[in-house]
Amino acid sequence: MPIRVKCDKCRKTLSVKDHLAGKKIKCPVCQNVVVVPAAHPPKAPSPTTAPASKLTPPAASKKPAASAKPGATTIPAPEKAKSNGTPSPADTGKSNGMPEPEMIELPPENIEAEAASAFADEPVDPATEDGAPKTIDFVCSYCEEELHLPLELAGKQTPCPNPECRRIIKVPLPKVAEKKDWRKMDRRGPVAAVINQPEQLENAWGTEEATRARQDSLAQAGAIDAPAKKPRGALGWVRIGFFVGVAVVILAMLYVAGYKLIGRSQQHHAIKEIEDLVNEKDPRIKNPLLRAEGHRTLALLHLRENAGKAEKARRHFLGALSLVESESADNKNPAVNEQLFRCELALAQVELGGDGDDVVRKNKLEWKDVRDELAITLGKIESPEVQVMALREIGMRLFGKKQAGLAIGLAAALSNSEIPAKYPAPFRQQIAMLFAMPDHEEKLSKIVKKPDPTTLKELQDAHARVGYAEGLACKDDYINALAIAQIPGPPKDKFDACLGVAAIAWQRKNKDEAAKFVKAALSLVKDLKEPSSSWSWQQLQLVKLAALTEDAESIKDIVKSLPAPFKLRAQLEIFLALCEKSTGEVSADALQELEAIDKEGTTLALAWMALAEHNARQGTSRARNRSIFEDRIGAVTLPNEIIEMIRPMVDIGSYLGSMK
Repeated sequence: MPIRVKCDKCRKTLSVKDHLAGKKIKCPVCQNVVVVPAAHPPKAPSPTTAPASKLTPPAASKKPAASAKPGATTIPAPEKAKSNGTPSPADTGKSNGMPEPEMIELPPENIEAEAASAFADEPVDPATEDGAPKTIDFVCSYCEEELHLPLELAGKQTPCPNPECRRIIKVPLPKVAEKKDWRKMDRRGPVAAVINQPEQLENAWGTEEATRARQDSLAQAGAIDAPAKKPRGALGWVRIGFFVGVAVVILAMLYVAGYKLIGRSQQHHAIKEIEDLVNEKDPRIKNPLLRAEGHRTLALLHLRENAGKAEKARRHFLGALSLVESESADNKNPAVNEQLFRCELALAQVELGGDGDDVVRKNKLEWKDVRDELAITLGKIESPEVQVMALREIGMRLFGKKQAGLAIGLAAALSNSEIPAKYPAPFRQQIAMLFAMPDHEEKLSKIVKKPDPTTLKELQDAHARVGYAEGLACKDDYINALAIAQIPGPPKDKFDACLGVAAIAWQRKNKDEAAKFVKAALSLVKDLKEPSSSWSWQQLQLVKLAALTEDAESIKDIVKSLPAPFKLRAQLEIFLALCEKSTGEVSADALQELEAIDKEGTTLALAWMALAEHNARQGTSRARNRSIFEDRIGAVTLPNEIIEMIRPMVDIGSYLGSMK
């Protein structure tokens, strides 16, 4: 039976064979000499190892024999078994006549050889050295008898040895255990430490798991304090914030890039479809004004792309202007939609202008080139009242883009007069823009003196009244603007001043002041009787502003009194105001008035374009706008030519509203 002994130096436990009991060996780890304790009484020494002449008397057993060779090991003789309570002579110091145990002296041995032999492997039978089994052990598939057949029958068929069975069975091949190869052993960590680990029982806790469980239980019970976490410190939080910030920036960039890519793809598709609709060789849109709306939309789409297509946009703007150029404007045919389209076209052309990198990359045109384009478009507007409206809106847009000088120049170009001291209506816009500019009051006063409400009893100069009132509104001085507008004088001049201030207040997002001046204008309508077309334009503008700021009921009488072309446009302006004020999807039921009075279909088509544009801005898809249109034409009776006129405008409005 192996003897276990621990090295005093390296504390390694060694397992040695029992024939080395009482001998000295070298520790194979640290080479320290270790004495193997005696585990069993040694056998009587043979004559060859311990001659009788070497035996010493009991009295001298405590000392080594004189004839003993140097280096010999002396082993005490084994003690006899003690009696059952009777003290032995050795304990009492008395002798009972028997000789005391002798010390056996062993001859010197090669300690290193003994130590090596202690750890040598047992001899292995060559027959079984490869680990191959001697028999094939298996169970009969018929009688379930355990069989042990010789190896010669492996893979062959033979009768079952069970006399009660005797069926033919197939003997399986023997399973040969794979010989262990030290080169294929797991080398993770120290090999000796891995090999010497005790075998772990299944579902049993080891020392580490048990210790961790005890610590967790004590911490949960509050018996011990949990170890304090190391504080992050300012540097740790800065590091965390940095990585979080980087992650947020990356995600934002990916989102913006994907969003732009999707938007760009949609705009490419929209441009292709609208180009097919307005194709000069075979346009699907036959009406010139509606086709001009298609060109205007194409120009805006090109500008939104920021892909160096400013020149393409300019050509589409010119194409749109040429399509409505042949329309004439007089009392019988004022071309209301066409003249107001030119006003909207000029507002869109303002988006052509830019500077810096946008001009270098051809995303925008230089402002001097835009000035020429705007001058051409404004010059095509026949009515002075529409020119005033266009200059007012364009001037506010250009002031916002830091191009006040360009706005004043356009107003001055339209204010030239062959008759001295008799300026056309656009001159009042020049006054308003100059007064709105810093350090221009003194220069302006030399041309037109500012009215003083405290001293003047009457004001006959309409340009001074309207121009200075609107100039004060541009500076958000509505109190003095109202004072100048209400100076005694012709009712039409006071009406024009109130209307102009209301328009500027609405553009400056001041709805309350706009509503105040609209009420003042409405109070002056009953005192006015102007049969000319200029008065119809002013009434139409009042309908638009009142629909934006007041209840539509207050302008019903005005709409009824308008001539037929203006009445149709007034219904469109009321619908446009409804779309502008609405924050959700607008129903097609709001088009009932237009459907009843528009026999030609152009104004109704413009209304459907505006409806699709508004709904698209609220998130409605083109398919949804198409569905709304199909449901509506199924519920009302419209000529087929009007239906086909409206259908492409629904798509154009959807594309225009979906632009980002």
